[in-house]
Amino acid sequence: MTQPSLCAKTLTQLTYISSAVRPMTGDELTALLTKARTYNRSHAITGMLIYIDGSFLQILEGEPSAVLALNERIKSDPRHSGVINMLSRTISQRAFADWSMGFKEAADLSEPEQQACAALFATRKGPANAITTDHVAEIIVRSFITNNLAH
Repeated sequence: MTQPSLCAKTLTQLTYISSAVRPMTGDELTALLTKARTYNRSHAITGMLIYIDGSFLQILEGEPSAVLALNERIKSDPRHSGVINMLSRTISQRAFADWSMGFKEAADLSEPEQQACAALFATRKGPANAITTDHVAEIIVRSFITNNLAH
């Protein structure tokens, strides 16, 4: 079976937040990442995942149909609740081309990155200003790339 190309002409980048239905252990996170990385490689999806105190922030990149299908899988995953798509846009090149799924926890993030994540997670508690959430999501994406936090 041929794997999809990472050099698609039309790409989508989707940023979402969600809550774990219960706090995840290190072993559970490792298992989740192993499955996600395998799935993502086979569907030419790249991105990164941040896990902080029971909340997820994830950025997915790939062909629009692949990203949409994965987003639907995530929404139906019983480990998640309250999935909110924060930013979806067409991109010309991947920000995370080498990362089937970069991952960091709170301790791995700088103070400004933790504050930006907390601002996004807070949007679940009430109406959010779309410009602000888009801006915060963009700050997180750029910071993650600049600091080369993925592994």
